[in-house]
Amino acid sequence: MSRATHPIPSIAVARAAPNLVDRPRPVIGRGRSGVVFLDRDESGKLVAAKAFIGDPLGNLVHLLVSGAANPYRWNHDAVLCALYRRRILVELVPYWLGDRLQVAPATGIRWNHELRAWELRTRFVRAFPTALHHPFSSPRDGEQRELAEQIMQPLQRHLEAAGFDGLAWQAGRGNPVAANNFLVSERRDAPSSRRGAEPRWTWIDLESGVPALFPIDPRSLLGYYLPKCWKHRRALFDDVDIDRLARYLTAHGRDLEERIGPTRVGRLVDDARALGRHQRRWHAPSRLQRSLAAAAMTERITPAQAAWYAQEPWTWYRHEIRRLAGDVVSAARRHGVETLRRLTRIDPLLSARNAARFLFSQRHRSRLARYYVLCRIRYWQQRRQLGRRESAYLRRLAGSRGQAMYLTDFAVHLAIKPFYKLGALVGLPLLGQAGILPLWAVAAGVILAGSACRTAYTAGRILSSRLQGQEAPWIALWVGLAPIVGSAAFPVQIIHSSGGREGKLAGFILYDTLTTIGRKVPIWGGPDTATEHAFNRLADRIVTDRGPLIRPA
Repeated sequence: MSRATHPIPSIAVARAAPNLVDRPRPVIGRGRSGVVFLDRDESGKLVAAKAFIGDPLGNLVHLLVSGAANPYRWNHDAVLCALYRRRILVELVPYWLGDRLQVAPATGIRWNHELRAWELRTRFVRAFPTALHHPFSSPRDGEQRELAEQIMQPLQRHLEAAGFDGLAWQAGRGNPVAANNFLVSERRDAPSSRRGAEPRWTWIDLESGVPALFPIDPRSLLGYYLPKCWKHRRALFDDVDIDRLARYLTAHGRDLEERIGPTRVGRLVDDARALGRHQRRWHAPSRLQRSLAAAAMTERITPAQAAWYAQEPWTWYRHEIRRLAGDVVSAARRHGVETLRRLTRIDPLLSARNAARFLFSQRHRSRLARYYVLCRIRYWQQRRQLGRRESAYLRRLAGSRGQAMYLTDFAVHLAIKPFYKLGALVGLPLLGQAGILPLWAVAAGVILAGSACRTAYTAGRILSSRLQGQEAPWIALWVGLAPIVGSAAFPVQIIHSSGGREGKLAGFILYDTLTTIGRKVPIWGGPDTATEHAFNRLADRIVTDRGPLIRPA
């Protein structure tokens, strides 16, 4: 199989070359379909180069469904389909949604010898992810709702009407991860501050990492994705109904000509034909042919070996099973070695000394809590979710004496988390396996271990506060009973005690805690996803005093 690229009209396609990447390129994004580098084209303009290496879980799903890893990595026709889809949607999306949404246009494709994967190169977009809520965020509270209701939902309807059945996944139909496929920018005539600017959205990622088989909403699976899979006779993966697209362009041809001109409409029709041609070639090979082609393109076997295995399919499948088993064993060995290496680096005396200091020194506990909070502030600032002034203000609060008590209590809740997790996930199952505890007790312990530990500590704090004539943290006691979110008990307590007037730092910790939970949800979580935003907004019910650091006159 040749890796030579084929010329495409009006599209720059780099020839395969031994030294494709001649300089380090910063990574600006990662996803299930690949990694995105910041690069420059031949004229020196910034481009985003998406290398379709995929992640292990996504590639495993593709392997089970189609017999090979993500086709964008190795299949030339598949990556050309991605390119032509962008060319078509660059014209159609503004036709549908006006200037509210644009598509990051593709500038070319090329083969990355270092990663052994195809790259799709698109125009670099200077924009921001959707804003998270925090104690200073009221001017931008509506971005996530606007994205969902005014951008993604209308886009899904237009895509289905035009035959882009598979792209509804990347547009967010039942897929909360799709929210991070869109960025928001300011108007060109807006001031430099992000506050108050009218959002303009850009769809930056149109290429899926997994087939559309795992929506969070069962209604989307049963009512849309499974029927579309039946229609296309395969697992839905960015598939386009070419006949429906052709009918759509014919039906809207006159209106499109008035909007974009006959020349661009003619190019649109040509691109649709090319998309259909490459999509048919992409899906034509059998499962065995796809598996061998992927192995040859990624240089796991030679073309001669691929031709031999094509005559001996069961030999090839046995080879792949052994390879996958070896990969699993190698990964387990690497993780085991890394874990042992980390354990051997632990100084027992130093660990014992630090544990004693944590138990008996309130100043040490408070210092650890401040360090944790400062790290979280830095993380939000690096994600461009907090401005410099807000970050500096929160850092000053973290160092103030007035916040020391609840920060210390918060530190204790954080410090006991590894211990009760270790006991719940390791100790309790071992007791259950040994027959010492029944199964129901093990399950209850795994769920309620954190609540029990937090309650025990907070009950002691209540007793101490009552003896000293201070306000007892009853709110922290009740919040700490909740699984998962109970670590935010003392931030909620300080917000309640201050009436929301002096709880900016506590409010930030609450937002950060809930947002972290949403980000860590398996499969559907992650940075800038709808899942992260949904958990983030839960804090709005508690943090009532939100707004700019310095309110306008």
